[in-house]
Amino acid sequence: MMTLDELNANLALLIQTYIPNPADQHRLLEQAAQVSSNGAGVKGLLARLDPWLAGVATPEHAGLVKDIYFCYC
Repeated sequence: MMTLDELNANLALLIQTYIPNPADQHRLLEQAAQVSSNGAGVKGLLARLDPWLAGVATPEHAGLVKDIYFCYC
């Protein structure tokens, strides 16, 4: 299981890597920072990231998304 700090770092990595618009990045990073200690809100955040990640995420990053989903959703 990844810690909340690891979760936040991984979400930030995905957002900064795949979201091209700085305004969208800022909004999503704020949402990632608000994820509670039990992971509430992670599923919704991953759903918002999905259009950007679909088909372009590297295998490593796609695996990271699966790990996050497995641990927190």
